[in-house]
Order: sequence, then C-alpha cells, then structure tokens
Amino acid sequence: MNLKQRLSDLHMSQKQLAELTGISKQSISSYCNGVQPSSKNQQIIDEILPTIKPKEPELTDPYGLPIPEAAKLIGFSPQALREALKQQRVAFGFAVQTSDNRWRYHVSKAGLSEYLGVSL
Repeated sequence: MNLKQRLSDLHMSQKQLAELTGISKQSISSYCNGVQPSSKNQQIIDEILPTIKPKEPELTDPYGLPIPEAAKLIGFSPQALREALKQQRVAFGFAVQTSDNRWRYHVSKAGLSEYLGVSL
C-alpha cells in the first residue's frame, strides 16, 4: 500500500505525518506522489504509522439535511449551526475536519426531527 493510501486510511494529513516524523512536508508530499523515501526515512515512517490505529468510521443516518435548511428550522444562522456541530454542542449531527481549514457537516433528519418533536 502506498503512503498516500495509508494516510487516507488513518485520516491523517501529510502535515501531521511530517510533524510526527520530523521529515519535511515537501519530502512527505513527494513520497505520497510516488518518490521512494530513503531507507532512513522509510524506517521512521514505518515506525510511526503502525502505532496509529485507524479511526472508526462515523455511523450516520443516511438521510441528512442541508445546513441552511436545518439552521432555519432551529432558528440558528448557518454559521452558528456549523460552529455548534464542530464543538459537538448538538446531538442531531456532527462535523468532521477533513484538512486544516476544511470541515464536512452532517445533520441527521431523524435526529433533528426528534430534537424538534416534529415530523420532517
């Protein structure tokens, strides 16, 4: 398995691996693009990655609501709802950080329906 796939399976960024190993971000990037690491760097990477357990996938309700629609239903602005999801302050959805500045959001239609006490 190549390094890019290993990082993806672990939900780890190249930057995070660089910080853990002390190998430059540029080198990690080139390794992810198929360049063979030196034996020393390969050993460092192999020592770090097996010690990290893959994150369990989130179990989600397949019926989600768009953030603007969910925010309107509960009287939040879309940004306020996103922040609440990031901070895990609401039980009807969640946010997942996909990179340093990017997030994915999920609002469960069933969970929001239960929270509001209405059928959606």
